[in-house]
Amino acid sequence: MSGAAMSNVLQAFALLGLFLLIGTFLRAKVSWLQKLFIPASVVGGSVGLLIGPQIWGDLTPIQYPADWIAMYGLLPGVLIIPVVASVPLGIDLSQKDNSAGTVRNVFNMFFLMVALFGFQLGVGGAVGAYFATSMPDLGIYATFGLEMPLGFSGGHGTAGVIGNMLNGMGLEYWEIAQGVAVTYATIGLLGGIISGIAIIKWLNTRNMLEGSADPANLPKSWLTGLEPDAEKQRIAGRESTVSTSIDVVAFNFALILAGSGLAIVLRAWVRSLHLPLVGSIPVWAYAIIVMWLIWAAMTRLGISWLVDPGTKSKIASMLTDFAIVAALVSMPVQGVLTYAAPILITAAIGFVGTVVIGISFSRKLFSSEPFERAMLIFGTATGVFLTGLLLLKICDPDFKSAAMRDGSLAYSMNTVFGFVLIPVIVGAAVQSGPIALAGIGAVLLVGAIVGMFALTRLRGASPASQN
Repeated sequence: MSGAAMSNVLQAFALLGLFLLIGTFLRAKVSWLQKLFIPASVVGGSVGLLIGPQIWGDLTPIQYPADWIAMYGLLPGVLIIPVVASVPLGIDLSQKDNSAGTVRNVFNMFFLMVALFGFQLGVGGAVGAYFATSMPDLGIYATFGLEMPLGFSGGHGTAGVIGNMLNGMGLEYWEIAQGVAVTYATIGLLGGIISGIAIIKWLNTRNMLEGSADPANLPKSWLTGLEPDAEKQRIAGRESTVSTSIDVVAFNFALILAGSGLAIVLRAWVRSLHLPLVGSIPVWAYAIIVMWLIWAAMTRLGISWLVDPGTKSKIASMLTDFAIVAALVSMPVQGVLTYAAPILITAAIGFVGTVVIGISFSRKLFSSEPFERAMLIFGTATGVFLTGLLLLKICDPDFKSAAMRDGSLAYSMNTVFGFVLIPVIVGAAVQSGPIALAGIGAVLLVGAIVGMFALTRLRGASPASQN
């Protein structure tokens, strides 16, 4: 690769950085963006899309080079590898409360997250199968329907998951699928926050919350995305290394990249064996396995203190921000609009069902803070975990309830479970089409419901009846 080619890559990333800065500025200054809590990466990426060639073609005010658009389309699928690889690092469950009530609540929150994922997957697959049968000219592809649960429960960052997998399998529609996932992620993010705040207000008027804040009175930093007060600025992480040897960010990033590199090598070796089915497993699935082994080894050797969870999270967040901007800027708008009808129908059914299932089951499952837990789960199932934390912050301003602790543990379990399950789901869909997604979604939903009520039986009386 020549110096000019490397310079071209740097310029392409510089443009993504510019859009991130524009998004940060707009989020800090535009009140309606603040009220919707839209992340700067989504704002900046949307600006790049709206002024770019994906919408305007040759009439665009800013003409990006064609190879940049191609690079941006591939970037989410590449960056998702180190993001996923970082998940196991720093996980420590040794300090959790092992009481029966805590274990039950954590597993019930996990089962409810799985149930919502299963419901969304089932709806997406069923709608996709319907349109594939009734309107064959629409060209519904085999994995259509998977994008809603990934976009809703995983957010914009996981659009790279579907793109990476389908591209790795040589399927030509991977860019469309990635764009559809980004579309669902945007719908889920906006709809989850707007409807979540409305539900919280409704619950609050009926005194169903133990404590609630007015969304308008949230800290200004939550609205603008900036914290000018040095005393209130959070510490990004701790320095487990000395910079005269290696910077702590460099060390943590190097560890993540090393694990990602080993995963790529491992996948190439496994594929060379030509084993059935195994060859289709995506590289990020290998990455999470490799990093679990690395983390287990570091823990066993007593050097787990080298990994700083705060620094690791910031690295993953940084990569995710760039992946989101790239996914939005490169979204194939015309291709996504082709599927506007099934997307809107799927999103509408998915949203209503997520609200009903999340609130009704939480009311029956949890003896303490049922609606606080419901809003955390609902936010997570529509716009990533941070959306859930935002809604919980409104319900429980000081985080006095156990919902955040239990929800964090449940979300960690759900993340690992999801990354293990997704390759299986995609493989089934590629073989049998959207109807396979509907079937797997139904199995997950029923299985999660059985798990919730079996857990309740094992623990005795219904949690809702315990005070």
